[in-house]
Amino acid sequence: MNNNYTQLRQKFQSEFNFTLDTIKRVDISSLTPEIFVEQYQKTGTPVVITGLLEECDWNLDYLCDNLGDQKFLLRFYGHERYKQDKRKWKNIGSGIEAQALPFTEYAAMLRNHQAHENDV
Repeated sequence: MNNNYTQLRQKFQSEFNFTLDTIKRVDISSLTPEIFVEQYQKTGTPVVITGLLEECDWNLDYLCDNLGDQKFLLRFYGHERYKQDKRKWKNIGSGIEAQALPFTEYAAMLRNHQAHENDV
């Protein structure tokens, strides 16, 4: 673990008198779906599953290769929503309907900054 994480963890634990070590850590290699369901899901016991992302390079190219045209729900809020009275919103999405777009299209919007410009 890096030094910043260790310092933040120690600060959190001392300020809130809480230890993160109370949550069991289980490596994915020793966990089956049956064990997870019986020991954690059914009992509502929290668990940190380790060993899932150690070899992945999570960038847009990697995500496009793995997610491709799988569709995700996105909301095109636009910058006008910051001028709206949030107390009048009917839902968390400020009345903007979600649109299903392929991940590759969303990645293209991130790359050409349209996602930022349209507040997606």
